[in-house]
Formats: sequence, structure tokens, C-alpha cells
Amino acid sequence: MTMEVFRDLPKELVEEEMLTRVPATYLKGLGSTCKRWNRLFNGDRRFARKHSDKAAKQFLGLTLTRAFRICPIIVDRDGKVPCLEVKTELSLVDPHSKYPGAQFDVSRVFHCDGHLLCTSVDESRFVVWNPFTGETRWFQPSYRGVKGRAFALGYG
Repeated sequence: MTMEVFRDLPKELVEEEMLTRVPATYLKGLGSTCKRWNRLFNGDRRFARKHSDKAAKQFLGLTLTRAFRICPIIVDRDGKVPCLEVKTELSLVDPHSKYPGAQFDVSRVFHCDGHLLCTSVDESRFVVWNPFTGETRWFQPSYRGVKGRAFALGYG
């Protein structure tokens, strides 16, 4: 669909039916589509209010337990009283362990776009993990043995 066709659509159809179905995280990228949408996303409080009414009221958080395991936490804000539900620990099997099926002891966790960077307790290795697909990529730092190094996951 070309921009000319979008301009011909009624404003109510575009704003109330089409754009309110787009997740809020993707709206910012759509602001560069045309001046009208840029004004809508960056200056129109009415659209923001309508969109937030239709937005998801449930969020997923992650916490690191004392036993070096990652637990998902679901925060539900749909009702009058927010609800917090802790789920079962996520399983991250350590393929480099001497013991088959042993869990990887996670010391620190960093996240970016659904991926987790998990460091080992002694910082001798780390893994980038997608907990939804189970896919992992294991690494050993090139500076082995040096404590206090910083880890990060992301892009600039």
C-alpha cells in the first residue's frame, strides 16, 4: 500500500482501528513514515491515551534467585489490585559441566531484545541465551582470571 492510499483513508480508520493495534514499541519507528504520523506519535496526547487503554496490562520480569537461577515474574495490572506471580525457574543446562544435566550457576544477567547475557559465578565463561527458544551461545572471555570486568549486551 503506497502513502497516497494511506492519505486517502479516513483519519478515524487509521488512528482508531489500524494504529491502535500496533504495539507501542513499534510506533516510534512509524513516526518517520509521514509528518501526520510523526505529529500523532510525538505530540497528540489523545492518541497516546487511547493507545494506552488498549495496551497490554501484563508484563514479564526476570529475577535472579540466591541459588543462581533465573525466575520469571508476571505482573498483571489488568485488575484494580496489581497481581504478582512468580513462575518456575528457567532451566539453563550447562553443557561444559562434569555432571550431565547440571544447571549453569548464573552470577549476573543483562538483557537486550529478549536475549540474556548470563555470567558464571567465577566469570570464567558466559552465555547469550534466548529463554523463549532455548537457543544458547557459549563464550569464554579472552582475559581469563581477571576479576571485576564489565559485561554488556546490546547494540549502538
